[in-house]
Amino acid sequence: MRRWKVAISLAIVGAVAAPLILGTLNKMPVSEYWVPLTEKRRQEIESYLKETDYCKKLVEFNAQFECEYGDMKSLEEGGGWTIYNDLVKYSAINLAVAIAVFAGIFASAMVIPSIVSGATAIVLRYWRWLKT
Repeated sequence: MRRWKVAISLAIVGAVAAPLILGTLNKMPVSEYWVPLTEKRRQEIESYLKETDYCKKLVEFNAQFECEYGDMKSLEEGGGWTIYNDLVKYSAINLAVAIAVFAGIFASAMVIPSIVSGATAIVLRYWRWLKT
C-alpha cells in the first residue's frame, strides 16, 4: 500500500477524534455585547431602588448582591453586558483543532518512515564498517 493512503487514513481518524480527546467539543465559548438601558427599564430600576431604599431593605444576600451589583451598576453605567453562547467561535475552534491534527498526523506519517529507513541505512552501513 502506498504511504500517502495510510497517512490520509490516519490523519482523518485523528482529525475526527481530536475535538473529543482534547475536550474542545464540550466547551462552548461565550461572547458578550453591550445592551444600553431603555428609558422604560431605567424607570423600572429607579422605582425598584427607591422601593428597597437603594438595596438596604433587602434581607437575602443574593437579592442584595443582585440589586447592588446588577441594577445599581447598570443604572450607573447606562446599560449592561449580555452573555451568549457563540456557535461560530465554537465551530471555528473545533475546525481549527481538526485541521491542525490532520496536518500534524499526515506530515508525521509521511516523514517518520523516511527518517526510520534513513536511520536504518546509516546503522547498517556503520555495522558493515565495524565488521571490516
